[in-house]
Amino acid sequence: MPLAYAFSKKIRAAVVGTGHGHAISKIRALGNMPEYELAGVSRPFEDEPATSEALRDVKWLTPLQVIEDESIEFVAVESADFNWNLEYAERLVEAGKFVHLDKPPGADLGRLRRMLERAAARKRVVQMGYQWRYHPAMNAVIDAARNGWLGRIHRFHASID
Repeated sequence: MPLAYAFSKKIRAAVVGTGHGHAISKIRALGNMPEYELAGVSRPFEDEPATSEALRDVKWLTPLQVIEDESIEFVAVESADFNWNLEYAERLVEAGKFVHLDKPPGADLGRLRRMLERAAARKRVVQMGYQWRYHPAMNAVIDAARNGWLGRIHRFHASID
């Protein structure tokens, strides 16, 4: 039995932002995984999508409602405005929440580092959206291609699911 099923209480989660390319998949996942209860979705900007099938039955919340609701433990930050995302992630960490922050995390590395240090001090995790650019396996493949270890490459095909 997976560890998540050993607990009877679901993790209450929310998604803030629908403008990032991964937002709808996060909403679907949190709505479908038995370990989570999707408390709601927030659209911080009016121009973010609101018509996807995945949004049909969600409860709409304001960003402030997500911050202030102590029952929400985990928030996925998915706006297209990455500078706003970092600011909001900071506020969520201060509110004691676990955060998934999609890439890019913002334009201020020092600010990001301070937020991660604050999360660690509060015993909270900030999970970054995947970033293959710095993944050791991806760097090894790129080095192998550049160094000719793979021979002459005529074609390359990749996908991420």
